[in-house]
Amino acid sequence: MEKYKENGKSIFIVGNGFDRAHHLKTGYSDFKKYMSDTICDNECLNKSKKNLKINRIPNPTIPDIYIKNHFIADYEQQRIIAYWLIDNASKRKLDMQWNKFENYLGKLNVERVIKKWGKNDCFNLMCLKDTVKNICGFFFEWINTIDLKDVNKVELYNSLINPEEDIALSFNYTETLELIYKMKSSNVCHIHGKREIDPLLQKGKSMCPIGENNCSLIVGFASKYLKNRNWIKRNMILMPLYKDTTMPIYLNKNFFDKISNGDFMRIYSLGFSFSDADMPYIKEICNVLKNGNCDKRMTWYISPYGNRYKRLIEKIYFKRHIRKSGFRGEICVIN
Repeated sequence: MEKYKENGKSIFIVGNGFDRAHHLKTGYSDFKKYMSDTICDNECLNKSKKNLKINRIPNPTIPDIYIKNHFIADYEQQRIIAYWLIDNASKRKLDMQWNKFENYLGKLNVERVIKKWGKNDCFNLMCLKDTVKNICGFFFEWINTIDLKDVNKVELYNSLINPEEDIALSFNYTETLELIYKMKSSNVCHIHGKREIDPLLQKGKSMCPIGENNCSLIVGFASKYLKNRNWIKRNMILMPLYKDTTMPIYLNKNFFDKISNGDFMRIYSLGFSFSDADMPYIKEICNVLKNGNCDKRMTWYISPYGNRYKRLIEKIYFKRHIRKSGFRGEICVIN
């Protein structure tokens, strides 16, 4: 694989499949299991099956606050409601790709929760919005449990990455590229944020409130799931999970400037699914390269995964999305 490193530098675009190739438990099924395991036994639950089932939706409530060395909140009821919303929207699926999970977040059945609660008053709406917001917080708790201590390099990836010169756009929240492949942190852009690995800061961010104000990780769905809905209350409740792409691009302008100023010859998309919610970032990269008239001389390497049929489908899907984003160079599959 050294032939891929011959001339110039590379841009890496890595998704959840990159982490999973290192046997990290960062899949949707792992997050769902974490949610299930952290919910205590409750009369609303049915834990007799492999997939936890919520028998009934709990009544609206605000987190119980108690003191144990410091103020902290008990989010038991919110966890149950959040799990039910996710489980119901995903049709109780045990596993799926993250891009499909993000799409389901735009379809959370908040109407049924409000109908069950019986009133559309401000308290109920506030409780439900806070619960939806806290999905980000529960995600923050879970992603901080991922341990990179015993992770080894993947031979293929190691043969491609030049840790001194290459740059990466990471859609992951873990620091796999920095810790395992020794890429400079200044050359890795975690476009949706990065988890907190400092134990003290992590402890602080786990204190109440647990939602988006204490969680910079962007977890959510594309704007089309708001545009297709005309119920104002629904959009207000789901807004904390809306994945805005304009602000992350603006805040990471320095990274995109590196692309325009660098002598890059290749792009590698590894474990990346080209979901609708993430395509604005790909289009931004292509626009930067096109403005510098650099993309025509570049090669984009894709890495479809799965059996022969799935790889063929992904190859066609990936190529179509790359072309739609404006890339004019050659597209190849990593052998």
